[in-house]
Amino acid sequence: MNRLSVLLAGLLLMALSLKAQLEEPLGWARQFGTANQDDADGVYTDGRDTYVVGFVTVAVEGRSRREAYLAKYGERGRRIWYRQYSAMLDLYAKAVTGDATGIYVAGYGMGKAYLRKFSLEGEEVVNTPIDFGGSANVAWGIARDSTGVYVTGYSQYGFGGGGTPGDTFCFLIKFAHNATTELWRQTWNSTAADYAYGVAAAGDGVAVVGTTFGRFGGTGYLSYANAFVTYFSPSGAQAWIRQFGPATQYAAAWAVAGAGRAIFVGGDTGGTLTGTPNAGGADGFVRRYNLEGDVVWTRAIRTERDDSVRGVAMLEGQVAVAGSTSGVLPGQESSGLADAYLRIYDRDGTRDETFQFGSKGYDTLRALSAESGSFAIAGQVFGGALPTQRDLGSGDAFVIRGEY
Repeated sequence: MNRLSVLLAGLLLMALSLKAQLEEPLGWARQFGTANQDDADGVYTDGRDTYVVGFVTVAVEGRSRREAYLAKYGERGRRIWYRQYSAMLDLYAKAVTGDATGIYVAGYGMGKAYLRKFSLEGEEVVNTPIDFGGSANVAWGIARDSTGVYVTGYSQYGFGGGGTPGDTFCFLIKFAHNATTELWRQTWNSTAADYAYGVAAAGDGVAVVGTTFGRFGGTGYLSYANAFVTYFSPSGAQAWIRQFGPATQYAAAWAVAGAGRAIFVGGDTGGTLTGTPNAGGADGFVRRYNLEGDVVWTRAIRTERDDSVRGVAMLEGQVAVAGSTSGVLPGQESSGLADAYLRIYDRDGTRDETFQFGSKGYDTLRALSAESGSFAIAGQVFGGALPTQRDLGSGDAFVIRGEY
């Protein structure tokens, strides 16, 4: 065999290898950004197109500044449009959702949270500030249903906001689909700092998850952070709140999904929520509640190293859970220093399939979305390149689309 034949054979094997890493269920991957630190924090797919939000780092007048972006990708991974927007100081886009009228983005910067609405062609239609006063207001999660759009996050009082410095409370605001008209708002807090991260429509109401350093409805201060999930009625009344975690380790809830009368909560803990000993480092978890706030089941995602859950979504009637692992999940192989993964459960908590993938570097998954048998995940790649992609600099954003 001559040198040309050997080269062609090698290229063919490489191409087949790359294709194998991207098929079933992964379809296409896009790694993007600048030569500086960039990230993808939120993703939404409508079953056809995929929208991703995050930040890029740019140099402005001799210093670095974070600027927010919203990008739209087509079914085969072609970028259709890209919108980057900024403020005088750092600006972040944290979460995204959409409907037939447009795309909704939640984020924060300059001490205020915001809800923005874009047309499907990428034109900004509305920019609604969210400000409770004080030093910092952060919008972290977004969801929508047929009745409106929900934005959740947290606010730090500061000296002028009605509390003492360092006090932090959670908020949930429901807007009409025009992203301007506020229908109702709720705030809640424990005996210490509280942070709301994820929101999802569930039943006729809406569920929110996060982390608390205090006690809801009680007194005293926890030695470790607890996760929480809370449920609100259609009118915005808080129906119940559940705080949970191991006795001597932390627990944090980052993601939530609703389906019928079920609420699925995802996060991570330094201990255990299942009674089975922690395998080492942090363990990821997914927990099912009913609409009355009762625990139905809890499942752990664990290796001998750190594992986390950052996304939960309903996929073809099953529960899709996505996160990051520094170890090797059962039946999988490690691609690098830390990988992303997707795991599928039946509604009764039976594990169906697990897919672990990534670059040779650190891959951190931030968000998951699913619709009509399609899913999309987003996050950051540091020190490596995803299959078919290339390393662009000091931390790149990524989005991956697949079918299940």
